[in-house]
Amino acid sequence: MKSKVLSLCFVVLFAISNAQEREVVLEKGMIVSFIASSFHNQESQQNASAYFEKVFPLAQQYSFKPLVQFNTIQVVERHFMASVLGMYSWDSQKQFDGFHNEKSWPELKATRPLYWKNLRSVHIKIRDAKTLRFSTDKVYRITYIWLHDFKHSGENLHKYLIPMRKVIHRLGGRLVVGFDSREIASMSSLNNDRIPDRIAITEWPNENTHQQYIASPEFKEYSKFFFSSVAEFEAFDTKIVTQ
Repeated sequence: MKSKVLSLCFVVLFAISNAQEREVVLEKGMIVSFIASSFHNQESQQNASAYFEKVFPLAQQYSFKPLVQFNTIQVVERHFMASVLGMYSWDSQKQFDGFHNEKSWPELKATRPLYWKNLRSVHIKIRDAKTLRFSTDKVYRITYIWLHDFKHSGENLHKYLIPMRKVIHRLGGRLVVGFDSREIASMSSLNNDRIPDRIAITEWPNENTHQQYIASPEFKEYSKFFFSSVAEFEAFDTKIVTQ
């Protein structure tokens, strides 16, 4: 029964009206929770329905809603394992704080280690309205970046990103969205992670396109700026969930 309830939650919450395209509108002032997770095992995933049954209705009272979910198809680089990643929204900081100040939330939050082996929630405050578009036939690389230091490393990383954006477009890809420390406001994690300095979602035509990107002359020339700037990074190739 619990597994059926859990399945129903995901079907309802992540149903997509158009099977090919997904549009996500982010309004200024909205809080977006970018959640990455993996369960201990199949049994703990099924048992997590008890958590969802209590948390989702409570969170929805504070405008919480799912935006898009990604399933990992390939882990490229990681010290944190995520099989599922998702974006969720709250209409405002007030709504976000209202939920987290609920008396029942600390007790519910304390049950998370029973179900999840890895769980990271990065909370982003949207500075400028933006519309994100996703397609079921594309691959989305989700990258977390931790810089050595924000000022100097950020300048060096910029020297890498500018020329490489042209390569992305040449190969049929695009940068869907990028968040940096000006928007990344807070984080909660079961894994004692440091809050990332940047999160980026890049769209590729297929799983092999990124290899062409790495093989490009531009990458060989400018990648030194990436590796001298970045203390650590994680990358997950994903597909959006349609049902």
